[in-house]
Amino acid sequence: MASRWASGQTATLEPLWPPLYPQAIAAVLAAGGSRGVVQVLQAALLAMCACMLFGLARHWFGTAVALVTTALFLLDSQTVAFALYLWPEVPHLALVTGAVWLAVTGPVTPWRAIGIGVLLGLALVLKNLLGPALPLAALALFAWHGTRALPRLALALAALLAIVGPTMIQNLRDNGTLLPGDSARFNLLVGISDTSPRNFVDEIVGEEFNRYQASAPRHDQRNAILAARIDDLVRSRGWRAIAASQLGRQYFRLFDKDSFFTDQLPGGAITAAGFGYREAPALLSTALRIWAYTVYLAVLILAPFGGVICWRRQRPATLAMLGYLGFTLAVCLVAHVKTRYRVQFLPVFCLWAAVAAVEGWLAARAPVRPPRWMWSAAAVAALLVYLATANTFR
Repeated sequence: MASRWASGQTATLEPLWPPLYPQAIAAVLAAGGSRGVVQVLQAALLAMCACMLFGLARHWFGTAVALVTTALFLLDSQTVAFALYLWPEVPHLALVTGAVWLAVTGPVTPWRAIGIGVLLGLALVLKNLLGPALPLAALALFAWHGTRALPRLALALAALLAIVGPTMIQNLRDNGTLLPGDSARFNLLVGISDTSPRNFVDEIVGEEFNRYQASAPRHDQRNAILAARIDDLVRSRGWRAIAASQLGRQYFRLFDKDSFFTDQLPGGAITAAGFGYREAPALLSTALRIWAYTVYLAVLILAPFGGVICWRRQRPATLAMLGYLGFTLAVCLVAHVKTRYRVQFLPVFCLWAAVAAVEGWLAARAPVRPPRWMWSAAAVAALLVYLATANTFR
């Protein structure tokens, strides 16, 4: 799509997706850039994201935690790999992290409020994820700060609407929807129709997408057909059966130790389909896979312990992080889940893991009796490791 737009062709983006990412790539290509330029720009965004994450961690927990947080974030192979893939994961993560950095690291001046609105507006027209969470965040801010928050919220909302408004108006005119990207019904249908607890196994999304496109000429008509199919599925299977099926599958897909990166190494699910790094040297592939598993599992094991410590020391910030995680996990319970979705909440896990690592190092130098809450954290860590590794034994 970006190549077509850059060459001046008339092409219509499927309204399931927001338009900013192909528009941005098209602008780079039209200016004489290439895939390499896009990759350099995304690598720069990843570096900026790491710097802002460092600033947030230092603001809350000091320099040592900030250094470990940034290291864990940049050692995650999937996150770094997405800086080189033509997917909106890293730009979206940089925008959201930037908005949080503006909101946390200093007084929310009018200019900061406008910046927050601009960054969140760009995030909304880049990737379908945050939309339903923003009203909840605004209500939480209002509940926390009362009417004092209203002027800043109004500025942020005005800036957000200035960014998102043109896309909303065009989508309403052309597709009958106000949303920048309207994939909720499609993702819900595929999500409750999936059967495998692993990515890229028994995939139905391609078949369902073709069926969706052929079902009607306009997006709003296709959405109506999707809604009717979802209603039929719910009536025929029942909510309880669907919920049990989702719980037995979705989080195994999301937290699987294999990622969008390792699935492309020889022996992975993507290479099995004829794509990915099929000719990568065996020794290098093995080393990269071990690296990816080690860093990811270390973060999963440490994060619950750090989350409890954060709760005890920075309760408002931790409550916000828990709210974001809860929202994301709730979406993943019903949506068509991929391991790449965890890129958007991995910084929270890296921060918590860093807190646990630093506190564990300090405790080792001055041993104390383990507090009772450690057993609860250990149980959550064991659950996460189980979710990550269970597919290996299926």
